[in-house]
Amino acid sequence: MQLGVFAKTFPETNPHASLQAVSNAGFAAAHFNLACCNIPSMPDHVPNDLGDEIKSAAQDNNVPLLGLSATYNIIDPDPQKRARAFRSFEQLARLAKDLHIPMLSLCTGTCHETDMWKYHRDNDGKQAWLDMCREIDRLIPIAELHGLKLGVEPEHANIVSNATKAATLLKDMQSKTLGIIIDPANLIYKETLKEQQHVVAHAVDTLGAATIMAHAKDKNLEGQNVVVGSGIIDFQFFIRELRANHFSGPIVTHGLNPHDAPQAAKFLKGLIL
Repeated sequence: MQLGVFAKTFPETNPHASLQAVSNAGFAAAHFNLACCNIPSMPDHVPNDLGDEIKSAAQDNNVPLLGLSATYNIIDPDPQKRARAFRSFEQLARLAKDLHIPMLSLCTGTCHETDMWKYHRDNDGKQAWLDMCREIDRLIPIAELHGLKLGVEPEHANIVSNATKAATLLKDMQSKTLGIIIDPANLIYKETLKEQQHVVAHAVDTLGAATIMAHAKDKNLEGQNVVVGSGIIDFQFFIRELRANHFSGPIVTHGLNPHDAPQAAKFLKGLIL
């Protein structure tokens, strides 16, 4: 398993400084976000020389890039916002190919009008599911054209909110381009804490070989992000389940303060090495 971190964890706004911070904190790789280049994550335009700058930064710091954030609300109620983000996605796919980044991470969307990470009651309806599948069906050929994977992460506030829905999405789409990112912190809540091992084992077993990345984010009983290893998530069990299911992909941490990153790296290295 390869240990990585969201490059966006660090406040630096140029790729060299950002990936240097990743390396200095003790991580071997990073999930990249164009916010680290002082431009929007989903920009209207990707500068022509940006790819060379990011590539040089990754090589100079010996930090390979595991994924690139391409997250937008794919069922945004505003069709103009959705269309603009789709055009940005096409640019990010070309950039990822140029940088040899293997995966673009997605958001499966919400019916909420202003925040793609907030729940809406219509998320559980048939129409929202169909709208999501229709948009992903547009993204898959772009990813295939550039030799990329698409990573979907079950998120409580989004259409795909748990492992069962993720498995249903895979069945509905029938595409090897689509993969799943598992984050146990998105599956465990105060109410299900006693069932943590069952919930995590079910998710890992259900998604199996479709899991292309694991996330390591920790939280406390109030749902607030905390330093990895100090919260309610049983990472030792999570890693053991991943290994039992022959997962050998990257484990990427996020949701932590920059000054806590070295501690998180040390803790996770102790589990995966």
